[in-house]
Amino acid sequence: MPASPTVEPPEPRRRFRATVWRILATVVCLGVHGCTQPTGGAVELSWALRSTLDRDISDCAGERIGRIRLWWDTGRDTRWVAFPCEDNHGVTAFDLPTGSVGLSISPECLDGKAANPDTFTAPPPIWRDVAIGQAVTLDALLLVVQVDDCGARPCVCAP
Repeated sequence: MPASPTVEPPEPRRRFRATVWRILATVVCLGVHGCTQPTGGAVELSWALRSTLDRDISDCAGERIGRIRLWWDTGRDTRWVAFPCEDNHGVTAFDLPTGSVGLSISPECLDGKAANPDTFTAPPPIWRDVAIGQAVTLDALLLVVQVDDCGARPCVCAP
């Protein structure tokens, strides 16, 4: 019967180097990926699309709507961030300004341009108090978009 191979322990010098590399990698990783301080609040929202004839739309209006914009208005400043339409859900980073903020949504066409306001109906702005490090949750928001009878009225994000 052949003898079992023996495994010799690593030299103490190699073990020390490996330990130093592990500690260094951990410290660098924590420095790069560690906790960051939020600079504002965040918003979590979801949305649904319906046609003007009250039909559910699951394909982002025939894939004409590329993203859904979440707008926030502080009274002094208005900004937006956009989420892929097909996700039906979005969460911002913790960078919304604090205080009273009006939140609203609108569709964005595949070409990156805002949809014609005459082709959709969105809920009125929802006013919330935003605090640093806290998330504001909006209930599901309904966008009614014009996708029927496009000869009589322009359709949302029509080519």
